[in-house]
Amino acid sequence: MSRRDVLRQFTKAVNDKSRDTVGSAVNLRRLSIPRLSTGSLVFDYAMGGGIPVGHMVIFRGSSSSGKTTAAIRTAGLAQNLCANCLRPVADFEVVESEPDPDTGEVYYDAKGTCDCYRVGLFKPRQHVEEKNLEYRARLKEYEENSFEEFKIAFFDIENTLDLDWCKRVGLDTRRLYLAQPSTAEETIDLYDELMRTGAIDMFVLDSLAAMTPAIEVEASTLDEQMGAQAKLLNKFIRKMNAARVDCQRDFGFIPTQIWINQERITMGGGWGDNTVMPGGEGQKFGSSAIIKMWASKIEKEKVDTDLKKEFQMELGTKVRMNFKLMKNKVSASYSSGGYVIKVSGADRGKVDDFKYVVEQAIKYGLFRENEDGKKKTWFVGDEEFEIKKDAMARMQKPSVFEHLKKSVLRMMLEGIGNTTYK
Repeated sequence: MSRRDVLRQFTKAVNDKSRDTVGSAVNLRRLSIPRLSTGSLVFDYAMGGGIPVGHMVIFRGSSSSGKTTAAIRTAGLAQNLCANCLRPVADFEVVESEPDPDTGEVYYDAKGTCDCYRVGLFKPRQHVEEKNLEYRARLKEYEENSFEEFKIAFFDIENTLDLDWCKRVGLDTRRLYLAQPSTAEETIDLYDELMRTGAIDMFVLDSLAAMTPAIEVEASTLDEQMGAQAKLLNKFIRKMNAARVDCQRDFGFIPTQIWINQERITMGGGWGDNTVMPGGEGQKFGSSAIIKMWASKIEKEKVDTDLKKEFQMELGTKVRMNFKLMKNKVSASYSSGGYVIKVSGADRGKVDDFKYVVEQAIKYGLFRENEDGKKKTWFVGDEEFEIKKDAMARMQKPSVFEHLKKSVLRMMLEGIGNTTYK
């Protein structure tokens, strides 16, 4: 018997045994981590391909630093993927259900066609409480269509989520599971129970600093509760890790988590970075990546220039969102960079990285000039254009641009030896 056969038997025996015991399963899977795009080529490249699936990532920063916007954009792009294989699907559409006879509420579900099970990209596991007949029936359905909707739960602890801004950024709020708990204990219990159901593919929590212990709400403001929030959040980390293991054992996957936290200035000051995240040190150890974010280089344009000077104003048009990887266990650490987003106009909320993608496409030969005698032609991939303007217009089409961005990112990652991007 080979070593591989021995390892397979050991893994199967441990996982089968763990289904009948209280202990957790031993998961000896390969560390090939798929990624979810953030919408920015620079950000995806720094993260090794995007947000790692099945891991917990923390966005930290001051106010208006792009933390929530980056999380919303990532969630919106993930909504258009198959939850099983994380690929865009054919004939994707959102279908409205019949109104509930009791409440009159209308639900929206995503429909599409995917062949990830049939071609071997996805191998479903039998759920812990799923009977054999139910499992075989599910496999038979997957033979025809294995598409599963990517479901997202957003915990709006700050109660500041702007649904209109979410739509601008690209998130379908009709298919968003929104929770607004009032206390930290309520948040932790709901988060834990929801993760153990295996029904949610991504959790977004905004923010850790706003999670208020119940004792602070119920007790007098004159009473001191030293470290109450930090103790709760450390317990939250431990419960979350246990729930992740149970979800992996029972349903065969681990939800992706994006936590947002604020920054405070330390009282002592001192050299170097004098900022700290509220909630204790446990969050740093429980996360796979921590990204510090801040805004700079705000571009403005004048409004009402025909009026008197005292009535004129300036309108912000673009802002650069900077980031620095304080921790990254799934790719290269200590990277930094930035990207520009539009904050006004018809494209408000969109990432403005067309020029950067074009420059990278030229660098890697995906957009090139071919001079044959006196005639010059331009190639976008394998497509040939006689006029450069036509080639640029072709790249500006959303479908072509997204395909070009993904091809550029794959070639950029191959340059640093990262082959886990899918």
